[in-house]
Amino acid sequence: MDIKNFIIDNIDRILEYLKQNPLYIYARRSVDAYLAAYSLAASLGETAQVAVVDWPPQVGICIGFKCEGLYITERGIGLDDKVYTSDFTSMSHIVAHIITSLSPLEEDVYKALFIGHYSWSVDYCEYKCPPPRELTRGDEKLAIVFPFVGELPANKALPLSTLPIIPGVTGREFDSAPEDEIKLLDWALGAVASEGFHTAILDKAVRYYSPEIKAADVAERLEADLANFIDKGVEVYVSNLAENFYMILKKVKEDIIPVQNPFYIYKIPPYLSYYMKLANYVALKYDAPRGYVIALIPPFGEKAQLKTVASALAELGQVLEFPTHIVAYIESNKYTDFLREYERIKK
Repeated sequence: MDIKNFIIDNIDRILEYLKQNPLYIYARRSVDAYLAAYSLAASLGETAQVAVVDWPPQVGICIGFKCEGLYITERGIGLDDKVYTSDFTSMSHIVAHIITSLSPLEEDVYKALFIGHYSWSVDYCEYKCPPPRELTRGDEKLAIVFPFVGELPANKALPLSTLPIIPGVTGREFDSAPEDEIKLLDWALGAVASEGFHTAILDKAVRYYSPEIKAADVAERLEADLANFIDKGVEVYVSNLAENFYMILKKVKEDIIPVQNPFYIYKIPPYLSYYMKLANYVALKYDAPRGYVIALIPPFGEKAQLKTVASALAELGQVLEFPTHIVAYIESNKYTDFLREYERIKK
């Protein structure tokens, strides 16, 4: 059964959840999850509120977590006791399927879902990654894309880039940089290599792009909000993200690295996985009220082990599996068990 048929077969039950009044939707702290939740609420909800949370709710409507009720993750849809498993894709893409099962996408919802999918594709997809048919309007062109290029000189724009993060450039200052996009990419590749990263990380800058929507610019401004830099400007967010990113690079030989900002638990791992000096697993840990949100990142080239690692940790808490890493939610009383399992994983 494909996803459209699953949605159509269960649309009455899905609408029961979405027509609650008031409607609460819980979203993981990511641009994709937030915009997917916003789009669901705007299209199908009545009196709706989207809450960004850092721990999986037990029950409700959840975007980015599994929970009892209705949930959507990058791996599919859960509805009561039914589960549809999809290929790894954006939550914005899955929500587009749900909405278009009932009606065409309104313009503001289409743009939100396009931006959500774009953000997801840069962080999690490796090369080209065309937008799905449901989010294609025909003006998308394959291009080298960095946020704010065109709006700012290249030497100012590239250090602000977080879609993608450019190791050796993001958060740094430069007197000059090439304005030609091919020469600019070559310049960035040199910086990435000098920082000790696999240059394939910059494949993330080659994306299908709609000039009308400017998804990279909008998504990065949303990142700043989700990282709790509301009204402080993108520059402050990028400076803080870069400080944490380069600090983590210096500590990769440590077993577990504390992270103070919950957004970084999701944002940094896809890029850290390209670090060539990563010789063993590294763990990033955020202290949440109920326990610990932990990202486990294997060395470059060892991603095949992730499914086994995810299965082992699933006994300790909810686990989200990404192509480059996993994120686990470990309750406080199971942290000792996690440490024991983590030692076994590293061996």
